[in-house]
Formats: sequence, C-alpha cells, structure tokens
Amino acid sequence: MEPSASSSGKERLKGGLLGLLLLLVLALVPLAAPGVRKAAEAKAAAQLASCGLKEPAAAFACYREGLDPIVKRRGPEEAARRCLDTGDPLCAEAFGSLAPDQSWCQHLRPGGLPFLRGCLRASCR
Repeated sequence: MEPSASSSGKERLKGGLLGLLLLLVLALVPLAAPGVRKAAEAKAAAQLASCGLKEPAAAFACYREGLDPIVKRRGPEEAARRCLDTGDPLCAEAFGSLAPDQSWCQHLRPGGLPFLRGCLRASCR
C-alpha cells in the first residue's frame, strides 16, 4: 500500500508544479507584449518610409499595404499621423482609399492642402 500512496503523492506534486509553471508563464506574457508591439510598429514605420522610394503606382500599393494593419489595430488617427510623417501626399491618397468616407481626411489637416486633396480624391472613388 505504501508504494501506491507514494507514487500518487509524486503525481500530485508534478501536477501542482506544472500548474504553477503555467500560471507563471501566463503572468509573464503580458509583460513581453509591449516589446513585441513596439517592434511591429517600428517595422511598419520603416515600411512606410521605404514606400516613397518606389515608382508612384508601386508606392501607392505599398502605402496602402502598410497603412491597412495600422488602421485596423490603432485606428485612423494613428495611420494618418504615420502618413504625415512620410511627407508624401501619395500616402494620403492611399489612406483615403482605405477610408469608409471623407471624414477620415480630417486627420490629415496638419499636412496641408496636398494631403487633404489626395485623401479626398481617393475617398470619393
């Protein structure tokens, strides 16, 4: 009887340790998330910066591809800010093509008329 009780206690101990290890991992995952998020944002910014070096048709597609995940994750305000950081009105046109209506173009006002015009032109299509 002793050996079975001893092995049962060891199994319980292993199960308890595995449970604690799982809780520890689950507690540490949120701490790593900001670092991963910052790396992804830096990658998106670098991608948008490289779009301006391409020919206009390819640059438009590149901007659109780069802005789409930003719009979905962070919203139109953040995507517009990133677009203004590029300094390229073609980015504003790509941003406007993602907009459900012209209201998103207001986020590009700080960029002036070229950014607004590009956004409005694309959002009307």
